[in-house]
Amino acid sequence: MKFKFGKENIVCGCSDLSYGTLVFLDDVLKEKVIKNRHKFFTRLGIRLENTVFAGLAHGSKVSLVTEKDRGKGAFDSNSSLANIDGMVTSTKNTFLIIGTADCFPVFFYDPKKKVVGLAHAGWPGVLSLVCQKLVKVMQRNFDSDSKDLQVLLGPGIRSCCYDLTEVPERLKKFSDVFEKEVIKVHNNKFFGLKNRKFLDIISAIKIQLTGVGVLPENIQDSKICTCCEHDKYPSCYYTREISDKRKPTKRRMLSVIGIIRYQGPGASEIN
Repeated sequence: MKFKFGKENIVCGCSDLSYGTLVFLDDVLKEKVIKNRHKFFTRLGIRLENTVFAGLAHGSKVSLVTEKDRGKGAFDSNSSLANIDGMVTSTKNTFLIIGTADCFPVFFYDPKKKVVGLAHAGWPGVLSLVCQKLVKVMQRNFDSDSKDLQVLLGPGIRSCCYDLTEVPERLKKFSDVFEKEVIKVHNNKFFGLKNRKFLDIISAIKIQLTGVGVLPENIQDSKICTCCEHDKYPSCYYTREISDKRKPTKRRMLSVIGIIRYQGPGASEIN
């Protein structure tokens, strides 16, 4: 899926299950993963060698990315940027990539400073304020004004599905940081259980974004739930808690953002 994001030459999107396995696994041939990646990125009009993959740690460390980082993690997992959950770049034709399966990709764009960012917002990263920290990196390194920032919330597990009734300690942590408005109470649609407690990560992300000055009207939401649409997007929660397999999926959705270097009318290849 390619998102309409910004008015400039921005590539912003995410993969779905139709592209096959997009992460390197022990039981999948490396060549097959690379082929699948080529297919996905070609659809977006970018080259695999111009991508930069974050080696996620479910934390809040944010890294500046430049041209020298191109290709890291693209052809093997060992070269990914280690222990990074957010990336920022102003370098054209350098595309930031994260892999998720319920965690939210959060896309950032500063149209005035021509800077993009991408955050991996799983529940640990949201608790440690990864989105706020990414905004601060943009402010500190590019003099970005948070009021200019455009933000897009990608596909992830939402409060319709993320039942954490049996994990009260996690709910308490979120209530302590974001107050109780991030906890929703309703019935579990999969099992018919009543008055269950669901975590609303989207609301938590929005709270921390507006907390550093991002304007609410500049926050777009894809409104896609990976658990609801588990037939299209990978969902660890669905495969572990709901499906008959009771085993987390190893598949991942790749999310990408970058600025294309404009080459003139009719140009199609990105260098």
